[in-house]
Amino acid sequence: MEVAKGILLKAIAEVEHSPQVRSATALFMVTAWVIDSNCFIHMGQVGDQRLKPDLEGVIGGGHSKAYIAAGVHHEVGNVPIVKHPKRPKILKELESLLTTIPIPDDQVKGLAQRIGERAAPQDVDLSLMVLATRLAGQGEDVCLVSDDFKMTKTGQRVHLPYTTCPPSTFLLRLSKMAKTGESKKRLKSLSKRVRAEEMRYAISRRNEYDVQDKLTWLIDGIIDSGAGRVRTRAAPLKTGEETGGGISAQAKDLRRHLLGEKVKQSKVTQLNTLPEACAQLAVVEDVLEGLGKKVKDGEPSELLENLQKVYLDAQEDLAIRLAPLTGEEGSIAMAALTPTLCRLEISMAIVARSAGQSVEAERLLASAGLRAALIDDDEAEVEALYPLGLLALHAGDMSKASRVLRAAAVEAEKVPERQLEVTLAASLASQLDGDSHIASRLVEQVHDMVDGNEAEAIGPIERLGDALIAVGEPALAIEIYDEALECAVETEDGTSVQRLSESIARCDAAMGAEDVRIVERLRGLVDQINTMDDDTTAAFEERIGEIEERRKTLEEPLDAAYGEWTAVSVLTGGTNEIEVLSVDVKDGTSGPETLAVIYHPGIGNLGLWLPDTALETGDVGRYKISFVDGAKAKVAAAPDSLRHDSRIRALITIEDPKHAHLQHLI
Repeated sequence: MEVAKGILLKAIAEVEHSPQVRSATALFMVTAWVIDSNCFIHMGQVGDQRLKPDLEGVIGGGHSKAYIAAGVHHEVGNVPIVKHPKRPKILKELESLLTTIPIPDDQVKGLAQRIGERAAPQDVDLSLMVLATRLAGQGEDVCLVSDDFKMTKTGQRVHLPYTTCPPSTFLLRLSKMAKTGESKKRLKSLSKRVRAEEMRYAISRRNEYDVQDKLTWLIDGIIDSGAGRVRTRAAPLKTGEETGGGISAQAKDLRRHLLGEKVKQSKVTQLNTLPEACAQLAVVEDVLEGLGKKVKDGEPSELLENLQKVYLDAQEDLAIRLAPLTGEEGSIAMAALTPTLCRLEISMAIVARSAGQSVEAERLLASAGLRAALIDDDEAEVEALYPLGLLALHAGDMSKASRVLRAAAVEAEKVPERQLEVTLAASLASQLDGDSHIASRLVEQVHDMVDGNEAEAIGPIERLGDALIAVGEPALAIEIYDEALECAVETEDGTSVQRLSESIARCDAAMGAEDVRIVERLRGLVDQINTMDDDTTAAFEERIGEIEERRKTLEEPLDAAYGEWTAVSVLTGGTNEIEVLSVDVKDGTSGPETLAVIYHPGIGNLGLWLPDTALETGDVGRYKISFVDGAKAKVAAAPDSLRHDSRIRALITIEDPKHAHLQHLI
């Protein structure tokens, strides 16, 4: 291994001092492209049946050649060209243009040791870097194509002898080499679409690079292509240790001081007027501290309005107080204030979602995600991106849901208590987006987390089910609850078995015909989460059989009939609250009329008819009907159409519609 490592380092040293590398103004003339997996993923998403002919005109023959490492086949061997009529696998489609080079493990490990094990990229990425270095040592002008900015920064830091560019710049450069006008247009169009995706996705990789550096790099790629020249490599980024950690250290001191922690007076003195300028942070923190009880007891719309006022007041106060500061002082203030402002936006988004304001919730979560990313707060990024992805899923934007939830899953790797549920959510979204390759890879990670840890896995899996219910997706939730129930049966957790059985029954009651088709699309994927032995499988199937028998019973017409007004609590077994599955408001002859499908665990679905009443619900959130004490109801048989479509057992109406109040379940 040491011999191989020596040969590799010698080749690197020789090329580092070659005239081509020393010349910062040499004409751009790549003779070898080394292409990373993510480039093929991008091309598979945006390309079509014309991709191969367009690439054939500029790669191979007398033009530059394209190379990949053997590990790329393992990562993207099943990635299809989505818009191609036959959906061929992209590596198979382009195999005549690609040269695959196996890289020995000892060379990969040698480069990893040179970089430093902790800072080193993954093995496949390292093999591409070794391949690019080897080709450069053979006299090729090499460009490594990857949107993984860590590879670029690492190459700069250890002075590897090749240039790098993102996939969008690669396609843009190829467009300039295309022979026909149509090929030029298509490749340039692909480049624009890939660049848009790269810039959106950059925000999700805070654990690897600073967003500003990444965006600058992407834009530099456009400038490089336009000028036709290779720019001088950027100087290695300075670490906090090299700069003394000034802004970061002072921001921590400022935040600790504002939160009432003990900070050395000398450090407080160095902050000058910043503590006074940022005093609003303590006010916002007090609001957040008392938010839990208010969310539980308050009306979401009113609470959201109050939080918005706190947010506006804080921004106005900070804008006025921070305006006179220098740029460096502003950076310190931003780093100290952002965690609190991010938490406030996430809290506002949760309340907005509960109030049925999904657009406002999405806006706030996106803003919070950006704030969290800019300060590299992994937990806050997950808290913002995760519900944002679920809202996109509910809205039917599966491409966005998959992209956002996969980004959340990356950040969740640093937040162990959220990793399982977020990764599982990303797998579901990828499957619904049609990317079964990524979905399977993610669910394999989930399986590894669950296997041997079934008792600990119940909670995270159930939380995902609850989150899916909260955004109105019972068809997705029922499959997730089903997997949590498997774990509960396997670990003989009777309390969880009972609770999850009820959750499954509730989801089943809320599902329609279209929902059943969604379940069928996901079942093969989620079945990979947990593996049961024969005894556990038998116990689980017995439990599912009990749930099915109960379902059949709760779909029969309700036997109880009341000729007179009877207390609601008598009908519902002592409760004056009942969950709402759906609300339909129509214009009646004398005004609005509401038909709400409500669900009671012991009764099943009922249709609540409220004449002269308009109950309005948002497109996300959970609701309940709360009846005043003494409220009275009558029961009548449900029409066949309602029994079939909404599985309603009976219709009920309230003597006084004002005795029924719609409330949000937060």
